[in-house]
Amino acid sequence: MLTDEIKIKHIDIQREKGDKFFVLADVHAFYKPMMKALEDKGFDIDDPRHKVVLLGDMLDRGDAAKATFGFFEGLGDRLTYVRGNHEDLFFRCLEQFMLGQRPNMAHFLNGTVETIMQFLGEPTFEKFAWIYDAGDTRRMLQLANRIQYAASSVAEFMQSKSVDYATLDDFIFVHGYIPCDHFAAADRYFPISDWQNGDWYASRWAHGTNAWRDGVRVQDRTIVCGHWQAREANRLYHGSVGEDENGDNTPFVDDGIIAMDGDTFNSGICNCIVL
Repeated sequence: MLTDEIKIKHIDIQREKGDKFFVLADVHAFYKPMMKALEDKGFDIDDPRHKVVLLGDMLDRGDAAKATFGFFEGLGDRLTYVRGNHEDLFFRCLEQFMLGQRPNMAHFLNGTVETIMQFLGEPTFEKFAWIYDAGDTRRMLQLANRIQYAASSVAEFMQSKSVDYATLDDFIFVHGYIPCDHFAAADRYFPISDWQNGDWYASRWAHGTNAWRDGVRVQDRTIVCGHWQAREANRLYHGSVGEDENGDNTPFVDDGIIAMDGDTFNSGICNCIVL
């Protein structure tokens, strides 16, 4: 049965002699930029000491969902996988298909329907749209069964491997940010003392650099996050605008934070750091 349940909330990664940790975020099924980023940093797939930390959003938006999933699945225990908001969206979209519902527009805009179609081996959803327009429940069920079969290995991987957050040395790995209070009307964030047991689902949607701006930090730790484009923080807090219209998409690094999202969809750049 497909489920979004997280089995393990937190992993404390133990560093062994010679280990290198290659940290990626918001890959979004852009396989070639991801592999280029790893290769540029010296990643060797055959070296067991080379390990990967993925800060969520493995899929959606790119056209290489199968290759991207295959790479991460093949890493086995060398992968630490922090869940992102697009992993949550994947389960929500699957749930709608399983209930015989046309996915809502957000799943089309976020690329989740396209991802599922890639695993199904279909170029687009359009060939199935008429089933929902006609209310053909028999064909809806047939399609749901096909999708469940095609996507089950991905869903099981996400469910069994992904965690809310991970730690290594003095680093805290998250997707959006650590749980905190958010006053949306003023876009202000406030720290909570027991963030480890906070609302991790909501935190995956948090604007990490804004929370950092507002003083949500962990003493003597560096929060490594994705989700929100690093170029905004590079512009606002470092005055760096980059060399073209895409801005400075390199990781934003400051006291207590490393923001990783390179906005690969628009920039063609996937960020990778080595720890």
